[in-house]
Amino acid sequence: MAGGPLEGVRVLDLTSVVVGPLATQIMADHGADVIKIEAPTGDIVRTLAGRGVTDHMSGKFLHLNRNKRSIALDLKQQAARTALMRLIEGADVLIWNMRPPAMARLGLTYEEVRRTIETLGTPSLSGVDFVPALSHQVKEFGRINSIESLLSVS
Repeated sequence: MAGGPLEGVRVLDLTSVVVGPLATQIMADHGADVIKIEAPTGDIVRTLAGRGVTDHMSGKFLHLNRNKRSIALDLKQQAARTALMRLIEGADVLIWNMRPPAMARLGLTYEEVRRTIETLGTPSLSGVDFVPALSHQVKEFGRINSIESLLSVS
C-alpha cells in the first residue's frame, strides 16, 4: 500500500508463524515496503493453518503476508547470507523471531548486523530472550504461557 505513514520505510521480515508476520503486515498496511525472507521450504503457516485455494498458501498465510514482497533464501548458504546483507544495507528495519543461537550460527547477531548499518532498527520477537537461560530453547505456546504466568505472579 502506498501513501501511508510508513511510506519510504523498508522492512526486512525474517519472521514466521503469527506474531512477526502480523507485526510486519501492520507495517505494510501502513505503507512500509516489507520484504519477507523465507527459507526455501517456506513459512510453516503456509500449510499448518489449513489448505488454501492454492497449494502452500493457506488463508492465514495470505492474510498475514498481504502487501509484502517476498524472496526465498537458504540462509545456511554463504551466497544467501551475502544477498541478505546486501538487502540489509538498503533497509531501515530488520525484524526477526528466530532464537538468538540460530541467528548467531547464521552470523546475524545484533552486533554483526549493526556493523553493516548503524542506523538499522532491529526488533526481535524470539520468545523469551529476556531469560538468557531459556534463549536457546524452542519457544512453543505452552512454555511461553507458563513463563508468562509465572512472571505475572512473581
